Amino acid sequence: MIRTKGDLKEFLKIEKELCYIYSSSWKNNLILNLTLGYDALIWKYIKYLRKSEYCLNNKKRIGYIFYERKKNKIGRYLGFSIPPNTFGKGLKIYHQGSIVVNPKVRVGEFCKIHGDVCIGNNGKNDVCPRIGNNVDIGMKACIIGDIIINDNTIIGANALVNKSFSEKNITIVGIPAIKIK
Repeated sequence: MIRTKGDLKEFLKIEKELCYIYSSSWKNNLILNLTLGYDALIWKYIKYLRKSEYCLNNKKRIGYIFYERKKNKIGRYLGFSIPPNTFGKGLKIYHQGSIVVNPKVRVGEFCKIHGDVCIGNNGKNDVCPRIGNNVDIGMKACIIGDIIINDNTIIGANALVNKSFSEKNITIVGIPAIKIK
């Protein structure tokens, strides 16, 4: 959770490095921003997400509205709907595609997400998943319900995760998801 300006700077520094699109050359960065490639838009989305979190957590209403609006505008184009305070630092989104996250979801640090992912409740109640650190969520994965996914887990493409996996360092795949490694 981003509470201070120092936290905000730390989150943005880590996530900018993870985007690996920005170089030390200002000319390359200018071209990237002017052409508005998907990588640049994903970085802007994450940057506005973090700034809106900072403003929300510090009760800066005008700043929150400003950054949330900018985030949502880019999010509509990319297909992202990620509420504030759901992901720890080090969020990495690989490419555009529908990413829908329930506001009650809690995800640890250094999560990697591919496109067309849904993380939320199961429709029976409002309880949402809790996901650990260093989790890689594959393309078109669906993680739903009152479940816990532990650290260093790889969730395969098209997986439907509807039960908890308490072991660390595993790979889960399938519909419904099962542990394969």
